[in-house]
Order: sequence, then C-alpha cells, then structure tokens
Amino acid sequence: MNLKIYEKILLSNFSTFKIGGLARFLALPTNFEQIFEALDFCKKRGLKPLFFGSGANILFPDKVDDSNFFISMRNLVEFETDDEKISLCAGFPISLLPFLSYSFLLKDDLFFLYLLPGTIGAATYINVRYDNFDLGPFLSKIIYLDLENLEIHQINGKDADFKYKSSIFQRKNWVILKVIIEKDSFAKDVFIKDLFPKNLREYKNLAFKTIKNESDLKNFYKIYGLKYIKKTLKKGFNLLNEKTIIQIKNIEDYRISKNHFIYPSCGSVFKNNYQFGTATGALVDKLGLKGFKHNDAQIAPYHGNIIINTGKAKASDVFYLIQLIQEKIYKNFGFVPEPEIVILR
Repeated sequence: MNLKIYEKILLSNFSTFKIGGLARFLALPTNFEQIFEALDFCKKRGLKPLFFGSGANILFPDKVDDSNFFISMRNLVEFETDDEKISLCAGFPISLLPFLSYSFLLKDDLFFLYLLPGTIGAATYINVRYDNFDLGPFLSKIIYLDLENLEIHQINGKDADFKYKSSIFQRKNWVILKVIIEKDSFAKDVFIKDLFPKNLREYKNLAFKTIKNESDLKNFYKIYGLKYIKKTLKKGFNLLNEKTIIQIKNIEDYRISKNHFIYPSCGSVFKNNYQFGTATGALVDKLGLKGFKHNDAQIAPYHGNIIINTGKAKASDVFYLIQLIQEKIYKNFGFVPEPEIVILR
C-alpha cells in the first residue's frame, strides 16, 4: 500500500476551529489511486469513510467514533490547463483560484473567492458564497466518485442543482474528485508565453505550500494576504487588472476589519433565511448575543454569525452556542436557523 495511514491523530490539527478529538485512523491521499486504497482499507476493517477538505467548514466531535475513517482531500492540489479549460483536483485551494483564473485567461470574475480558506472540492459541495456571488455557476463539469459502486462519473455544472449554499452533492453519496472550469472567449490578448512556464510553477508551489497551513487561519493569511501573495506570484500578480485588484483589496480590508484571522473559527455558522429577510448575524445582534461566551467558545463580538475559539474550546461548547442561537431566534423570530457548517457528532 502506497497510502500512509495515520493512527491516533488529533482532528483539531485539521480544523480551522482548532477543535476535534482523537481519530483512530486518518489518511491524506495525494492521488485517486490512494483514495481507492483508503476505501479498500475501510472495507477490510468495516470502517465508515468520512471525506473532508481542509476542515474550514466542519465541526469535529470531541469524542470520535472509532468506526470512522477520516480522509482529507487537501493534498490533492494538482491542476492542469490547456487551450479549453482548467482542471482542478479537489484539494486545490480556492483562495488561489482568482489569481490562477485571471492569469490563464479563465474567468476573471472569481475575485469573491479571495481569502476564503478551503478546497475547491469542499467549496463545490457547499456551493460556497460570498456577498451575492456563488461558485456553482462558474463550474462547467464536476468529476466524482460514486461510493455506492466505486465508479467515477461526470456531471455538468448546470445539472448539479446549485442553489443557495447547497448542491446535489449534499444529497448523494458522492465524493468530488476534480472540478473543470472552461475558459472565456479569448477577448483579452494577454497570453504571454514567456510568463506561462514560470507562472505555472509559482502557482503549483503556492498550492503545495497551502496544504500544511490552510487549517490555521493566521498562517493562511500569511500566505494569501495581498502583501504576501504579491511577492510570491510576482509577474503573475501584475497580470491582474486594476478592477480586480481593487475588488480583492476591498475583500481583504473587510476581513481584516472583522478579525477573521485572529481566532480559530469556521466563518459563518448559519445560513441566512431569505424568506425572513434579515441576515442571521443581524438577528443575533438584535438579541444582544454578540460576545456571549460559553467556556472558551464565544459568539464573536464583531459578527453575530461567527463563533470563535478563544482558547481551548470544545465541540460541545460550540454546539451549546449553536443551540442557544437557534432557540433564541425561534422564540423571537419564529424560525430555526439552519447551520451551514457540517457538524459531526
């Protein structure tokens, strides 16, 4: 077996929440063959495979069921380009995609993914959203593994039922392996051949560098903050147009102002209820719950829809706050907010 299997490893090391108990088994496959090796290991041991990305949208339990085998896709960061498309393996970091897409004549309007920790596979699974922009409409094809029959299939993006923070993948026993984004028409004549080989290496190096840092928000920012990534990508960064630079600078300013990289968290905890018409974070603010603390878990003083780990918070502490918010919103506004983070219990 080429796949290395880790035993008795803390899941908190694989979570931007820095929360999670001791997993009996965990694997970090680097290619599709190793995914099948992991599944074969599960079958022989009678284990349940649980796939995840970089742990940016998941709350791991304090006490982990030994029958679960955790498989992180974060090491699958390879990508390919040709004259028609770009293919991204499931672990490719989404915060790098705005730069990659513009440099190689792909979509130039993926700026909204900047400074979002996470992998393209997980982002596709949840149809990641920032402001009023969703990832789903930009995806041409998704290649996935059907865990029911272990067959690899392809689905067109338009058939993946992308809606507000949801997709067909949340209802199926499928694992996203690769995402394909087709290029725009070549209206922009900025394909500079002498930049291409060097740029490609820079992107690959940055993608691999992300692997060990994406589950730590402070380290993540030290890779993707503008002053850092500008030095890393060099000429590739300079290919960006002024509009795109302004857009990503505005995102950075907003996230810094909201302290997104100070404390461990998983970003927004709840989906917004658009039928009700007010954002969940604003409702939490109206209820006076911002800053409320339970042990080392706290509803962020600066954002009502973010729960932060101020020290040694446990999953049970975060879940306490989740239930508190749900109960208070139901009592005062008549509905139970739906979590957007994945909660494993």
